[in-house]
Amino acid sequence: MRSHKSADDEKCAQLLDAVAAAASRRAHTVAELSICLGVHPSHWYRLRRDPTALRRCQHQTLEGIAKYVDWSIGRVLLASGAVSEADLQVEVRPDTVVASALKTLKAGPFGAGLATDLDAAAPDHKRLIAELFLLVQAQSTRSFHPSR
Repeated sequence: MRSHKSADDEKCAQLLDAVAAAASRRAHTVAELSICLGVHPSHWYRLRRDPTALRRCQHQTLEGIAKYVDWSIGRVLLASGAVSEADLQVEVRPDTVVASALKTLKAGPFGAGLATDLDAAAPDHKRLIAELFLLVQAQSTRSFHPSR
């Protein structure tokens, strides 16, 4: 009987292929790879034999894999099947985002520099200030990379 691989099984296999490719580029032996991932070599062989076992790995192991292949932990969690895309769906409501941004802004150092009290500002000004604040936050987050 022929086995059918699901899309999740393929993602697990692709993740392990990325690990194997990174190990090959670095000329790491299985022992060296296992040390980098924080697993025993026999565990690595089991994962290669059954990629779906990634779903049962400890978070620390998945973090090691993420660092090794230079993927985000979120991408590794999705590829391993530890979480599904449905687990990560978030509903974003503009009013909530603006209110949250303004609250964060008021509490931080940027809020001290505002000439007008945000509570007294017109709604369109509040939205503009919130958008600018979120852009500054996003830009500073993108420019920070701890490994560089």
